[in-house]
Amino acid sequence: LDVLLQTSILQDSDGQLLASLVTHQDLTEHKRAEAALVQSEARYRQLLDASPDPITVYDHQGRVTYVNPAFEQTFGWSLEELAGRSMDFVPPHEMERTRDAVLRTLKGENVLLESQRLTKDGRLLDIQLKTAVFTGPDGQVAGDIVIYRDITKRKRAEEELKRHRDHLEELVAEGTQELRLANQKLTLEIAEHRRTSQALRAAEASYRLLYDESRRVGALYRSLFNSSADAIIVYDLEGRVQFLNQAFTQVFGWTQGELANRLLDFVPAGEEEITSQHVREVVEQGAIISPPAVDL
Repeated sequence: LDVLLQTSILQDSDGQLLASLVTHQDLTEHKRAEAALVQSEARYRQLLDASPDPITVYDHQGRVTYVNPAFEQTFGWSLEELAGRSMDFVPPHEMERTRDAVLRTLKGENVLLESQRLTKDGRLLDIQLKTAVFTGPDGQVAGDIVIYRDITKRKRAEEELKRHRDHLEELVAEGTQELRLANQKLTLEIAEHRRTSQALRAAEASYRLLYDESRRVGALYRSLFNSSADAIIVYDLEGRVQFLNQAFTQVFGWTQGELANRLLDFVPAGEEEITSQHVREVVEQGAIISPPAVDL
């Protein structure tokens, strides 16, 4: 047993030693609990050190108590530089949203936020962060942990895709205008040369141009549809699946052959009402809806 000893003596009225008293307190369970806590902390420290995502741990006063190797690789600061300090690497334009995230975290909410942060050498990174609080033995908030993910490359890819989409829309608009003008011209030519072979040949040639242009625009649409990194699915007005691209199959698992002309319902119960509202707005008003991302 692990024990704590406390000794004292017993004396008579003349001060003569009569006996010694030894009190034993069993500390075995306490020692085992301490060893288990140390082992648990070491295990969690290994998990944090091995994480590919940057992680910081703050105490209840907002001072850094831990950063993992991935944090040092991403942002440049080491634990020796930050321990005991209040690290501020939030750019001014993200300060208000960050304060709101901190307040929500301290109230016990796990916050997921896309924001930006500065590195030690002054670079600005697009990041996604998630927060959580942890409590001490007394049950009170002892601090919080923040897990970061560098999404700079993803943001750049999204911006590049948006530029391609905008360019495609410009091409489609130009092609549509050209088709409209060509159709008007063709109508006039047919009216003027209706009974002549020259009108028939002109009509045939014009229709060939329209057909080739339609094929070009259609091929452009199909190329974007199939090569898009975004998961895309097309429904008819009855909600039946008409087309889906490879990215949709990679994200959700279903293939074109499995879903063609079928009703697909993969909206979580908590999102059904708002999703139905968005669908009505699209069908009835032609609105373009970009609802916030949800986990499906």
